[in-house]
Amino acid sequence: MRFKILSLILAFLFLFLFFSLVYIQLIRGGYYYELGERNHIRLIEWDAMRGRIFDRNGKILADSKLTFDIVVIPQDFQDKNLRRLSEILNTDVDKLKKKIKSKYLSPFSPIVIKENASKTEALLIEQEKLDLSGVMVQIQPKRYYPNYSAGANILGYVGLIDRSKITKLKNYGYKIQDIVGYSGIEEYYDISLRGENGGIQVEVDNRGRQKGVLGIRPTIKGKDIVLTVDSRIQNKAAELLADRRGAIVMMQPYTGEILCMVSSPSYDPNIFTVGNSSTEIKRILNDYRSPMLNRAISSSFAPGSVFKIVTAVAALETKKATANTSFVCNGSLRVGNRNFVCWETHGLQNFMQAITHSCNVYFYSIGLLVGPDILTKYAKEFGLGSKTQIDLPSEEKGDIPDRMLRKLKRKEDWYKGDTANFSIGQGEVLITPLQATRLVASVANGGLLLKPYIVEYVANEKTPKDRTSNKLPFKKANWELIKISLRKVVEADSGTAHTLGLDNLKVAGKTGTAQASSGKNHAWFVGFCPADKPKIAFCVFLEYGGSSHNAVLVAEELLQFMSSEGMLN
Repeated sequence: MRFKILSLILAFLFLFLFFSLVYIQLIRGGYYYELGERNHIRLIEWDAMRGRIFDRNGKILADSKLTFDIVVIPQDFQDKNLRRLSEILNTDVDKLKKKIKSKYLSPFSPIVIKENASKTEALLIEQEKLDLSGVMVQIQPKRYYPNYSAGANILGYVGLIDRSKITKLKNYGYKIQDIVGYSGIEEYYDISLRGENGGIQVEVDNRGRQKGVLGIRPTIKGKDIVLTVDSRIQNKAAELLADRRGAIVMMQPYTGEILCMVSSPSYDPNIFTVGNSSTEIKRILNDYRSPMLNRAISSSFAPGSVFKIVTAVAALETKKATANTSFVCNGSLRVGNRNFVCWETHGLQNFMQAITHSCNVYFYSIGLLVGPDILTKYAKEFGLGSKTQIDLPSEEKGDIPDRMLRKLKRKEDWYKGDTANFSIGQGEVLITPLQATRLVASVANGGLLLKPYIVEYVANEKTPKDRTSNKLPFKKANWELIKISLRKVVEADSGTAHTLGLDNLKVAGKTGTAQASSGKNHAWFVGFCPADKPKIAFCVFLEYGGSSHNAVLVAEELLQFMSSEGMLN
């Protein structure tokens, strides 16, 4: 009986071992073979150098520098090395242990435990690598912005890819742990800038020590990019806005090239380089002044009297006004049951005088003659209420009121008072500083509505074919009348920009003081220079900047600088 029981037990054990071997070798054989291979083969990935970003004169705005990263391979790392590793890196053992645990993905996925390590730390790791199994030094490129204060909002920054980007870009070969662009040029042109990662496949012993190289795949550097921006103008504009909130945009009025785009306050994009202080990053993200907002394109504001350019063109084109059309300004105009005020009592004003003095009563009057539907039509002709399609992310389209849409969507009536506000760029009218620049550029060039762009070219790529412009179908005589009127704004002693003290330069422009929802005023000044043969169109916008006079003073300093540098000759 005992013999039978023993025989059954042995038979059972034999069957168990047999099926276990079948399972291991036939069913899970591939898995265990791969595991065995990976136990002595390691793939160490190398990040590609991102392409550099240059200004139009060849000055480097974004580059990469080589730094040391200390990396742990979990499969090869031994806890007994924690203390020595913590001593070398001058950190607490428990903190180091937590970092390794929190970043763990798989036994063979490298964990970066310190970025931007010092040369001393890297040297010590290399000297003791035979005893520090599973620990290695990697040389990695890190993004660097040498001129960050002036260009952060157009350049953007780089950081570890997040989940939303992985989902969006997975078809382009992006994966976890990749460094990608956020905001600005870095984001918009990331696919061109990023290059292709490479790596080295090495054989290691049972302690994780390298025995030999099995293969190398070199990295492919990202493509360099040249901007249309002139860093001399950019730096000066940033200096002038240093203590203010606002934006300055400057454009070539016949091509759409952006010569300058500054948003203030700004930030240091170097802070976002992987491995830097999270405290500094939080400070920037929580700053109530929103330094990461590109006010030139990503936020829209009431334009105030800058919009009178649109109202003026609409009135001339529809023959509701001519050069001789006159109205009397007594300081206000009764519309419905409200008085709509002017900033001064101007008396009798003709078309040119009304623009020179920025007379609200005159523009209320011609706006009411034109009507809201025509104002909407002409505003949209100038591209307002739509994105300019500049090659930067996060562009805001602004807002142009529409009487019919208000009725259909909001079930609200339109009143004559709404038209009065519309006529002077108040009420629901919102535009970006870039849109304002394009608006005044179309006057400077005689009716070309340009597509602005900030990248001149990407190395080894064809120049974009969509740098087009639309010819606005307005009469040449009307453009000339608007141009002359804008010159009077600056040249006439009573013009709203007469304080622009540039005797050696002929400037045409339009001021704007716009009421904001907070009760404070935004300050605007748009224009072009030289007035007879324009080389630049510009916009100075000061958020809560008070009188437009303040924007004129900023423009004066910038134009004076450019003149002294021979840029406007």
